[in-house]
Amino acid sequence: LLSPAGDAGDFIYRSCGRMVQRRLGFRPVGKRVSACHPSHVVERSLSDLRNCLAQRDAMSFLVSGDPLLPGARSVELLLPLADENGQPAFVLAYRHLPGA
Repeated sequence: LLSPAGDAGDFIYRSCGRMVQRRLGFRPVGKRVSACHPSHVVERSLSDLRNCLAQRDAMSFLVSGDPLLPGARSVELLLPLADENGQPAFVLAYRHLPGA
């Protein structure tokens, strides 16, 4: 679960699964996406997260070359979630490994 950082278009991890923590080697909750991933991954991820909130619609992508899943392709699903006022405020990101 991620939320906008409020400046510079970055997002903050609000919660994450154990697999993400294991792959990163640390717990990213409370940290910015830009501080947790290589720059080539950050650019794509932040763009996708911003678009998901702006369009207020679920988005899915085929992802390859991500250091969290070396040598694997996965399907990433981004779901915008609303705050108590009904405005998009969070993104739930889910990654599925086909065949897993």
